[in-house]
Amino acid sequence: MTRAPWMIFDHYLMDKTIIWVRFPRLGLMYYNESVLLTIAPTIGRPIKVDLNMLNI
Repeated sequence: MTRAPWMIFDHYLMDKTIIWVRFPRLGLMYYNESVLLTIAPTIGRPIKVDLNMLNI
């Protein structure tokens, strides 16, 4: 099993996926890239910060 994607019983076996995470009650003072990239590793490896969100 060295190449992906793998099929097992007609279902894909995935070992990674990208998710979108929201912090709905995070204070506006924390809405900057450095703070968000500090918080994000508690969930997983951060990929990107939404730049539109930073312009609030």
